[in-house]
Amino acid sequence: MTVKLHSRTIPAADPSTRSNPVAAAERKAPPALAMAVQPGTTGDSFEPAAAKGLAATMALPQGKPTPTWVGNASVQIGRGPGTGADATKPFLFDSWARERADTTKASFEAWVPGLSDAAEIDKTQFEARVHFRVNDGPLQTMPATLDGKAGNNARFAFDLRAMDPFRQGEPPPSANEMRVEYFFSVNGAPVRPSSGESFQGVFTGRGAAPLPSSTPAQAPATEAAGGPAPTWTGNVTAAIGRGPTSGRNAAEPFRFDSWSRQRAETTKVGFEAYLPGITDASSMDAQKLKAELHYRFGGSGQFQSRPAVLDGKVGNNAHFAVDLRQVDPFAQGASPRPTGPTKMEYYFTLNGAQVRPDNAQTFQGVFE
Repeated sequence: MTVKLHSRTIPAADPSTRSNPVAAAERKAPPALAMAVQPGTTGDSFEPAAAKGLAATMALPQGKPTPTWVGNASVQIGRGPGTGADATKPFLFDSWARERADTTKASFEAWVPGLSDAAEIDKTQFEARVHFRVNDGPLQTMPATLDGKAGNNARFAFDLRAMDPFRQGEPPPSANEMRVEYFFSVNGAPVRPSSGESFQGVFTGRGAAPLPSSTPAQAPATEAAGGPAPTWTGNVTAAIGRGPTSGRNAAEPFRFDSWSRQRAETTKVGFEAYLPGITDASSMDAQKLKAELHYRFGGSGQFQSRPAVLDGKVGNNAHFAVDLRQVDPFAQGASPRPTGPTKMEYYFTLNGAQVRPDNAQTFQGVFE
């Protein structure tokens, strides 16, 4: 049974993220567009969500240059700094995010030669906005602010608290779950998912279910072997680095080399899971949670298994992890010992429910 991933807390550029940690000075806009720039036309109409998501057009601001590239749209909801999770996965903004998260923003990057790659960005040359509507309501627009640089790109961000329908001082919505569709624009050029539609998210009030009502179909509906089935799993990460780190999005293969083996303080892969009444309890009953890592080397043969340990909590979720040193085929005394770089395929299970990538295959990494 495959449990598709759903984005929640966001790791940093070395963590639960979408790309390799690259020094800012070395980072450039990729030649292949992650998201095509689609210049808008005059008007403010949009199609019904049921027809084609949140479609809107806008006039190009006078005298503002059209970006050559836009992309890296992300959402960051968590404690401390981070670069965010891929915005193509719906975000969840709940009472934990509202009350305890330090960072609650959606962002994107844009490259305009001669402007975004200048030593100092001229803010007057950019007009960035977020366009959104809540529960099929009217289209709203708010400004997005310049949030620094990422290599040669300018980064723009918007605080999700500003569109939170449950925020303090606002009349409480009649429903305890409010959906939002949104996209960005910079100098009139829309920033959308590759599908051309909209990014999405869900705001929930206090005591609401931890997932959008559309997601349980992605999760196991029956009790899994060994204990209650998780309602939600996600945030699969690989963390290799000096000091504590929450990890990088495991959709990107990890690399475990001699530096990792000899100098890294954190070397683990892990995931999060939510089980109502268990993971959100003040004291978790670990006896009801059986997490395992399943892995194999070389792309063939039987998968081996080893326990994943309870590695703390993230909000209402339990975090499970396995130290990669425990499965390192180059570890001292390991036999047979590989003669060159070796690929590892892996996935997790929790109480028998599988935790795999969106393509239902396996996560990957390389030991060298």
